[in-house]
Amino acid sequence: MKKIIEKLGITPGPWDAEKDEFYGSPVYQIMHKTGRNIRAQFGKMNGKENAQLIAAAPEMLEALIHTMKFAEDSRYLNLDLMDIIKSSIEKICYPKSWQEIKELIDEEETSK
Repeated sequence: MKKIIEKLGITPGPWDAEKDEFYGSPVYQIMHKTGRNIRAQFGKMNGKENAQLIAAAPEMLEALIHTMKFAEDSRYLNLDLMDIIKSSIEKICYPKSWQEIKELIDEEETSK
């Protein structure tokens, strides 16, 4: 799945929210496991919580994709929930549609 995340132009995880200071005020930065800054900073207002949410994004995207694939294969989830998941994936991966993402997944699975 990490190759697909990379093909979508997203830095694969894990990411971490790390506390830092900016002109004496606390800020939280999103850092890749390599120590590379993902370039997001959050200040005083819910900074830690927002940074933690963003840091979880790669894993959440992966979970959403797996859930959507499972739902389409089995029709186990209801259609309203599938629409919410699909919309979330497309929002994260804009301008790619779910169909384009699914094609990338299928290509990856076929090449294994």
